[in-house]
Amino acid sequence: MQLIHFFFPLHESLGIKDGAIFGERDGRRNVFELKVHQVRADQSQVYDSYTSRHAVIDRIRGEWTRKKFNIPKHNTTVLQIYCVASNPERCYHDALAFARRFQKAYHVATKKPTTLLNEKNTSKLIPYVLTDMDYNFIDIIALITHEGYGFEDEDEDYIPEETKIHIVQIMKNQYSDIFDGFSHVRMQALAAFEKGDYLTSSILIGTSSELLINEVLLLAYFEEKIAIEDAKKAFFTQENYPISISTRVKEFLPEILAMTIDLADLDTPMGAWKTHVADLRNRTAHQGKTPTTHEITTAIDVSMALEKYIGDRLAANFSRFPITTTLFVGTDSIPKRSNTRIEDVASHDMRDMERFHQEYKSWKAKLAQYKPKSKVKK
Repeated sequence: MQLIHFFFPLHESLGIKDGAIFGERDGRRNVFELKVHQVRADQSQVYDSYTSRHAVIDRIRGEWTRKKFNIPKHNTTVLQIYCVASNPERCYHDALAFARRFQKAYHVATKKPTTLLNEKNTSKLIPYVLTDMDYNFIDIIALITHEGYGFEDEDEDYIPEETKIHIVQIMKNQYSDIFDGFSHVRMQALAAFEKGDYLTSSILIGTSSELLINEVLLLAYFEEKIAIEDAKKAFFTQENYPISISTRVKEFLPEILAMTIDLADLDTPMGAWKTHVADLRNRTAHQGKTPTTHEITTAIDVSMALEKYIGDRLAANFSRFPITTTLFVGTDSIPKRSNTRIEDVASHDMRDMERFHQEYKSWKAKLAQYKPKSKVKK
């Protein structure tokens, strides 16, 4: 049996030491390992590599040129993903999906932005190498556009070992895509912040927090088999006006988190969220006021604290919402964030989780069919 080794250059360095390995055999995705390479972008190396291996391009298409490649102009990270070479096209899509899964886990664990790979923002021709199961070289099927693997930048702030473990734990969660909306918007918020676009960042930080709260509420309602008509009450009034996120947090979230919530108390995570995230978003969105550096950094810190707080409260209430907690916090983290023993953490049958996952999406889609009136009811 042969392996295909795909090489995906990212758009930024992830701060992971060269050679780090993530993932394990995954028969469903046909992917079993991801290795991180730190790459020094050196145009002369890239072009020399192109010149010396031009025959590889000729063997594949003949019309490919250097312009077909997205070559980074800065030090970056390349993900090498090993796949069982049963079907190259299928392997490519599985490997790309696995790369995105890793990137999402990286963001959740580190709270740092990363540009998610897709078929439009990767190289036009992804290089890959064929080996046998013992990694013995067989053939180069595409041009490898990056050389200079293995360097370490003394100025790089590498992530700690426990964060790498956290990334692996998140990647094991097959159904973490339920929170994709939240994590994707937050990544965009952090990317905007790093670019100095505080206005956009503040709006997206507020939006990501709202998406997180909504998803946790919906998951908990579905797990308790709440009817759609009853779940709808947390989002719409009897007159079908949408309910504001602050009202939803104040009136419906306390029961799920088993805590009293006082939005006026700035010393609590929810009170801090109301003032430093939700109110800031509203001022920015409706008044066009650009936040100060202090305001936006505070908003980011508070939004991170909100995520931790919700996770801690779900873990403390694990017996009531085992599936919601597992999906959001992860099995390995539950005993560390509550008094629940590891042996008491339910080991859900994968078929049951798959069914829950599909039924939840269907239930949520039915709720989304409601068409609210445009005015928000306070």
